[in-house]
Amino acid sequence: MKVIIYMSITPNGYIASSRSGTDFIQSASDRGFRRMMSQVKANVVGTGTYKKSLESGHFPYKGLNVVMTRKPVKSRWKNVIFTDKGPAEVLELFRKEGYRRVMVGGGKINSLFMKAKLVDEIYLDVQPSVFTEGVRVFDGPDFDAKLRLIGVKRLSRSEVQLHYKVLKKGHPQK
Repeated sequence: MKVIIYMSITPNGYIASSRSGTDFIQSASDRGFRRMMSQVKANVVGTGTYKKSLESGHFPYKGLNVVMTRKPVKSRWKNVIFTDKGPAEVLELFRKEGYRRVMVGGGKINSLFMKAKLVDEIYLDVQPSVFTEGVRVFDGPDFDAKLRLIGVKRLSRSEVQLHYKVLKKGHPQK
């Protein structure tokens, strides 16, 4: 199973502002995220990202959505599961349903999956904004990881996408 993190970030590593949420994200990045979601059709978020996505009218996404939460609730949608299971158990839910790729997103969720060494690729769409309070791209448990740059793509006059492979222990660092 391939696990992908796809996030729009500021140059200093934030994915959401405490004041304005994700209003800083420009259209090219938003289109790229939606395109990736339409291909993958499998999404994992935490409670914070779920609430923000619901408020903005973007949730639920097509395909299977899993919301990782300490207090699971009954879903009002057929394609949404609320669970208190850990990252590996969540991926098993997708595996059982036949999914081969999963996108994970949200500061805490990104860190949980990275700490568990389950992430394969990271897409970071760097936005032309900087702020100092909010949610960081990795905002959870402590971990260390090595990355290999796969590509750099200009999305617009002011946005660039960085694409990384997460190096797993024992894999060559070419």
